[in-house]
Formats: sequence, C-alpha cells, structure tokens
Amino acid sequence: MAERGGGGDGEAAAAAGERFGTDLRMAQQQALRFRGPAPPPSAVLRGPPPLLRPPPPFGMMRGPPPPPRPPFGRPPFDPSMPPMPPPGGIPPPMGPPHLQEDMEVLERIQRRAVKLVESLEHESDESSSGI
Repeated sequence: MAERGGGGDGEAAAAAGERFGTDLRMAQQQALRFRGPAPPPSAVLRGPPPLLRPPPPFGMMRGPPPPPRPPFGRPPFDPSMPPMPPPGGIPPPMGPPHLQEDMEVLERIQRRAVKLVESLEHESDESSSGI
C-alpha cells in the first residue's frame, strides 16, 4: 500500500513538472515572437554599402564553376538541318513533305486558274472590239 501512495505523489510531481516545463516553453516562444522594438541601427558603418562592394575573389566564390560556353561563330554542320539558301535566294520549303506535296498541287491549280481568267479577259476584250 505504501508503494501506491508514494507512486501517486511521484505522478503528481511529474505532472506538475511537465506542466511547468510546457509553461516555461510557451513563455520562451512568446518572448521570441513578441519582442520589443528593434534597437536603432548603429551609426558606425564599416565599408561601402552592399551594392557598391566588389564581388569576392574567385578563390572565395562558392559553388561549381559555370559550364563552358560554346565559341561564338558558325554552328557545326548538322545533316538533319535544312540547307541555308544564299542571300536573296529562294527560301527553303517549310513543313513536312506530305504538306509540301499539297502545297505544290495548290500552286499548280492556282497557276491554271490565273491563266484561265487571263484568257477569259482577253477573249472578252476581243469580242467587245469586234462589235
């Protein structure tokens, strides 16, 4: 029986200590969150402002170096690229081959239509002058 009584007092003391610990922790968190006004900045500024400072020397720079850039100039030959026409030349065909065939058919039809319209205009000119 004595063990139970002693254990009960120990449990109460542990609960009180735990509550005291949480109260202390809450007080510390509130002290961090609700601080007083910030102290005024010190009047002594050493060195130039941050934007005017020179960058650190290369020995002090952190991180890996950037990848090397390709040399400026003509790109290497790539057979998958279409050929470049000479300046003032005909532009290379645009689009996939199956659309190129359609474009050629449409251009042929358009040329025939233009010839037909021109011949009809010419024919109407002849008929009006013959009257």
